[in-house]
Amino acid sequence: MAALLLRRSIDDDLERVSAVRSEAAKGLGDIGGRQALETLGIALDDKDVTVRLNTVEALRWAGTVFAVPFIQEALRNDVSLGVRLKAVQMLRKIGTQFSTQPLQEALMEDRNLGLRLSAADALGEIGKKERQVANILGEALRAEKNSGVRLEIVKSLGLVRERAGLPFLAAAMNDKDLTVRVHATEIYGRVLGLQ
Repeated sequence: MAALLLRRSIDDDLERVSAVRSEAAKGLGDIGGRQALETLGIALDDKDVTVRLNTVEALRWAGTVFAVPFIQEALRNDVSLGVRLKAVQMLRKIGTQFSTQPLQEALMEDRNLGLRLSAADALGEIGKKERQVANILGEALRAEKNSGVRLEIVKSLGLVRERAGLPFLAAAMNDKDLTVRVHATEIYGRVLGLQ
């Protein structure tokens, strides 16, 4: 019920002051629940980038795993790199298997180098708890053209639990880029040494 009361305050067609809309987003994040998530969804299209940033952050607090589809929408569709990077950060903080698919999509399909680096890093963090992340990172490693992103993927593979990243690290030891090969070799040895 409380979420519905803030609906008027978050809609940029009804509320002209962006500071009010930002505060409504923060409040909805504190309230949480299905109605708060749906109401926050309205603000993903706000014309003010600060409102959209606050909305993506509020989504994490409002519904954790249930917020993932809304955060994924911002990651896919927002024109602001800052909002998309905030979406990656929130998916990382949610940190469950539900976060992996949007992050995989960003890693493999987004044109922005910085966003792909952040997605690889976030997947490595999630990989500490979710073993299946190794396959996602391995697939991205094979497809990635940029050596900097491949290096970040190699670092993330070193974090994946139960040494699930080792086969992909072994393959990266033959990468055409010297820096990637050196780091893959170093991380492979470190992971094996942690037995």
